[in-house]
Amino acid sequence: MEKTVNFLMDEEHKRIEFLLDKFEKTLKKDVELAKRIFNHFKWSLEKHFFVEENAIFYVYESVVGEEVSIIFDLMKEHGEIIELIKKIETNLNKGNEI
Repeated sequence: MEKTVNFLMDEEHKRIEFLLDKFEKTLKKDVELAKRIFNHFKWSLEKHFFVEENAIFYVYESVVGEEVSIIFDLMKEHGEIIELIKKIETNLNKGNEI
């Protein structure tokens, strides 16, 4: 069975969501383990953004019209998510409640 890019991206989104859920559940029980899970989540998310954005730039020249706006929106969302991740990481490392 040939897997489409959409299928692979959906699977990756599910895996990242699973890590976030696991982090949230673990945080209530074991902060040190939650930190390790969070680091894995963060690395997976950053890798995902990198791959996704590089794939988009690869086809960018052939994108026109409304699709360009969608691409910029996606990149803006990635930036906002990274900022939230940094805030969570800072609070987690300081021992603050998240």
